[in-house]
Amino acid sequence: YGHTGVYDIFEYSDEQPIPFTIPGQADNFSLCNGLTAENECKFTFPLGKEKMCPFRGVPKKPLIWRYMIQTVDGSAAVGGDGKRSVVTTYGYFTLNKEFPTQLDLSNYSTEDVCWIRFTAIDSLNPQKRAWFPPIKGPAFAKSADTYIDIAEELPH
Repeated sequence: YGHTGVYDIFEYSDEQPIPFTIPGQADNFSLCNGLTAENECKFTFPLGKEKMCPFRGVPKKPLIWRYMIQTVDGSAAVGGDGKRSVVTTYGYFTLNKEFPTQLDLSNYSTEDVCWIRFTAIDSLNPQKRAWFPPIKGPAFAKSADTYIDIAEELPH
């Protein structure tokens, strides 16, 4: 993963040797780089390391984790015209200190996922963060009918 000052963040174990796993993942020793329609959108993260603040000698505040997920919405309810839209959503969570964290995104249909990305952010200095490669979903290459071209939206 890439980082700007946030590193050494997990307590790895034999059961959790990588930053996150997905049920049905073929290889539990390599990060998943693509979801299939058979995968569930559920992610298991290992325990986070509790680090001490070097200046005050007290535990540092936990990292804030952000997920971003882009999906294709093909419902006819969107605008009432039946056109598909691309929707990007994000949310925040923290890692549990006592057992592996389960992030359940199963309210998103796996078939409609374009990509998912995780970022860890230092709560005291948001410029310090770590990010993981995006996970490609089954809808990654599917086109939508209602893309917004940012060049058309910017003032001239």
